[in-house]
Amino acid sequence: MTGEPIDPGSGHGRVDDRGRTALAAAFRQSTDTVARLLGAGADPDAGGPGAPEPAGFFDVPAMVELLDAR
Repeated sequence: MTGEPIDPGSGHGRVDDRGRTALAAAFRQSTDTVARLLGAGADPDAGGPGAPEPAGFFDVPAMVELLDAR
């Protein structure tokens, strides 16, 4: 990981009004961001849909692999 660690108390697990979490939104950004969120305790299955579903739908195999490895 290249960025600063994410504080586990940062609210990364909040679900927005569309059912998305920071992790579900970050899958299109970078594997580093996803790894940092996972390291802070983000739950890939939180929200609706969870992060693995859009990563698979948009065919982002690096993110699918990272999320499945948790």
